[in-house]
Amino acid sequence: MDILVVKIKSGIAGVIDSRDVIFLQTEGEHTVLHTKEDEYRPAVALRDFAEILVLEGFEQLSKSNLVNLEKAEVYDKLTRKIFFDKHLKGKHTSVSRRNIEKIKDEIPFEDRERQKKKRHGTTV
Repeated sequence: MDILVVKIKSGIAGVIDSRDVIFLQTEGEHTVLHTKEDEYRPAVALRDFAEILVLEGFEQLSKSNLVNLEKAEVYDKLTRKIFFDKHLKGKHTSVSRRNIEKIKDEIPFEDRERQKKKRHGTTV
């Protein structure tokens, strides 16, 4: 699905394919659409996207986001965030406690707290 957007850095209007979107989130009064490389402002609000993008594999994982689960790489249990790279360093978004069940079988979980304790010789 094509989405009418404005690139935040340049202010240039354009169209992007929903398959390139990794997540959308509200920031204040605005919706920000994230791809791996850039951020955009879509022409409509997040709440207007939810029903349409759910059919394309997106899932609402907190009050303020809509996530493309096909693009998510790992869920970090320590921070309760989904990352879109395996190294937990790039773009990420939050998952509310009540929505963890939605991703349980979809995305690998990373337990950094458990790994930290093992490195320091603490039993888990």
